[in-house]
Amino acid sequence: MSKIKNLTLGSDPEVFLWNRINQEFHSAVGFIKGTKKKPLQMEGLPKGFMWQVDCVSLEYNIPPCVTLSEWILAHRQALTYMKAQLPDELELVVQASARFNKNHLKSKQANTFGCDPDLNVWLGRQNDVPEALDNLRVSGGHIALGYENPTEEVSEQIVKAFDLFLTLPSILLDPDTERRQLYGKAGSFRFKNFGVECRALSNYWLTSELYVAWVYEQCQKVVDFINEGKSVREDLYEMLPSVINNNQKDMAKILCREFKIELPEVIEVIEQKGKIEKEVEV
Repeated sequence: MSKIKNLTLGSDPEVFLWNRINQEFHSAVGFIKGTKKKPLQMEGLPKGFMWQVDCVSLEYNIPPCVTLSEWILAHRQALTYMKAQLPDELELVVQASARFNKNHLKSKQANTFGCDPDLNVWLGRQNDVPEALDNLRVSGGHIALGYENPTEEVSEQIVKAFDLFLTLPSILLDPDTERRQLYGKAGSFRFKNFGVECRALSNYWLTSELYVAWVYEQCQKVVDFINEGKSVREDLYEMLPSVINNNQKDMAKILCREFKIELPEVIEVIEQKGKIEKEVEV
């Protein structure tokens, strides 16, 4: 299998709106004109910083990044931009799932989930298209890995390793337990002309720049793992998705120890915060 060269990292996370006066989640439908098919450029930011409405969430896109500093800065800039556009009564909430007052779910857009079906690398087929589940809505934190001369074989290996290095440990980091009723099953992905989009993660990693940095570093480890000629063992093809989809934290801890998957620790917050603040300036 060919080596992965010239890795780029992109993302299109979604966040909720919270009305601090009414103390309820607020639909983003009608808030801006940006849509999945025609996202809006963020004024004053470089090309590739876009935002749009997805279901009831605000979604943003960042340009492909090639360094950790670019990655952290891009997310900081996008979130700062969106916050600045909000009226006083609204704020951004990074949360994987939320329940909305049904008054906010009357539009067709509020009951439209995604644009195209995604695939499941473990099942070898298309995932079922989710249907509205009462007043539950969810937000993702998809990661797009671009690389030179992408192939389906390499992209599928990336998705499997992504579940091992990122989705599995995220069971221990993400407090949400409801999102996967609709989206984000283990192995969810889409082939892209630039590489592959891994769709299993929620947006939880936006809650801390330590997590943002950790995601970047783990993606680098995915690439190193594959370039070293390694692949996810076949005996994990059933276990890994089961642990992820059923939120089995105890087994996730065991597997993380076995495969030496590093988690962001409290001490790292102190060590890396200064490094991040020094390297990244808005």
